[in-house]
Amino acid sequence: METTTIESSEVKTAIARLREKAPFVYGLTNYVAANLSANVLLALGAGPAIGSAPGWAAAFPAGAGAVWINGAALMSSVTPDELDEAAATAHKAGTPWVLDPVAIGAGASEYDAILASLARRLDAVVAVSGEVDYLCDPAGRATAVPGGDAKMPQVTGTGCSLGALSAAFCAVVDPFTAAAAAHAAFATAGERAGERATGTASFAIAFVDELSLL
Repeated sequence: METTTIESSEVKTAIARLREKAPFVYGLTNYVAANLSANVLLALGAGPAIGSAPGWAAAFPAGAGAVWINGAALMSSVTPDELDEAAATAHKAGTPWVLDPVAIGAGASEYDAILASLARRLDAVVAVSGEVDYLCDPAGRATAVPGGDAKMPQVTGTGCSLGALSAAFCAVVDPFTAAAAAHAAFATAGERAGERATGTASFAIAFVDELSLL
């Protein structure tokens, strides 16, 4: 399996395109993750709109560069129908969209087979995060993304904001490269933030700082 890092040429190109194009990303998530997710998007040049109101799920996806749907949105005021409507509107408009089902796990030894099977069945890029992140596309191309920091899961919304950034990259590059670039950016920013943070609060601030400096 290949490995992707922040030094990979496709990742550098994706980051440059994201900053150049500054795509609008419409997202649905829960209240807790919205602030960090918005700041993560802004740190790398994307423009976020996160939340729901009557008519938004039917309107915003058609005009967005990408759409991000986080399953935890159901813990806030977002309804299942709104999630379905956002996905359907994005699909109809040809807008790339990312689904983060949240907290779906399996044993590490099963990741390769599960990812490959899901990617084929869904005809989509599938990614899972952990100590090492793994990604696979429908054609069987796979990559591992090492890095990150142990404090990342201790900051609320970190995983959710990874889905948001993946969507942003989907607006400017192909889905596999988008996922790889988002995971590589997170891994590197997490490592660098961990080197200078004194605790979880300072880590959260340093993490967004490091993303903005990539």
